[in-house]
Order: sequence, then structure tokens, then C-alpha cells
Amino acid sequence: MDAMARNRDRASELRSRRVRELGAEVLDVAEFELAIAHLRVPELV
Repeated sequence: MDAMARNRDRASELRSRRVRELGAEVLDVAEFELAIAHLRVPELV
């Protein structure tokens, strides 16, 4: 959760800038942690 807190201001700034550039409207913003594991398992022959 610390990483999200550290990057919150920068992410908000980037999002706001792009929304203005595109003339878009933000309907909702959500934060979540995503963990991806890539396990390499050898094939048994």
C-alpha cells in the first residue's frame, strides 16, 4: 500500500493532464494492488 500512496499524486497529475488533452470526463477512479506470479515448472517426461 505504501507504493500506491507514494505514487498517488503523480498518477492524479498524469490522469488530469490527459483528461484535459483529450477533452474526456473521468467517471470513476479506483486503486488496487495487482500481484502477478510467473512460475516456471519443468515438464516431466
